[in-house]
Amino acid sequence: MGYNNWKNAISTFRDHEVNVTSIHNFAADKLELFKNPRQHVTLKISQHSSEMEVAYRVRLTAVLDIMQFLLRQGLAFRGHDESSSSKNKVRSLMIEDIGDRIFSLMVDEARYILVKEQMAIVLRYVDSRGQMIERFLCVEHVTDASSYTLKEVIDNLFAKYGLSLSRLRGQGYDGASNMRGEFNDLKSLILKDNPYASYVIKIVNLVGASRKRKDALRQSQHENIVTHIEKGVISTGRG
Repeated sequence: MGYNNWKNAISTFRDHEVNVTSIHNFAADKLELFKNPRQHVTLKISQHSSEMEVAYRVRLTAVLDIMQFLLRQGLAFRGHDESSSSKNKVRSLMIEDIGDRIFSLMVDEARYILVKEQMAIVLRYVDSRGQMIERFLCVEHVTDASSYTLKEVIDNLFAKYGLSLSRLRGQGYDGASNMRGEFNDLKSLILKDNPYASYVIKIVNLVGASRKRKDALRQSQHENIVTHIEKGVISTGRG
């Protein structure tokens, strides 16, 4: 902006040098940082690379530990050994835990190296302690990706594990997959058999779009919890 108050130049220069917020000090600090080798960009990149190497080593170690555990127990790298002699019958324990409780279904496409269509199936339910449990059930091969075939696979799967479609209270699908259209039709087929098997995404959109609906849902849930506590269905405590 220029300067013309030369009569008071000395005091102005001193203020320029001493004031911590001055442009002079800002530039001086930048110069000191530039001259400091520890702040050099090469060192920063090197440090970042070292951090990535440590993180990679941690992940690799975890993977190797898991592989070692699976190999020692003779377990498959995907899924579980559900044979009669196995001590890892995870599915049977999950089905027993669900019992006659209501549950929800989540399905995703799982195409593997031979490019054959598969469905990864996950169940969600609330256990006896009131905790939300989410468990992988299985991966099912499908002969084709039509909605009727997918529905047939799910029906057979439910029959195999003694799950009742009437207890289904939610269904969700991967909307970004190649089977998006088929999943949408599958949702409709399930709703025909069970109108209470709500499509989860619609519920999220409906409630999330309105603060009043959020408050109403919270209030309803609060009243439901209070009622269950009073009846002794839910216990309270700490820890």
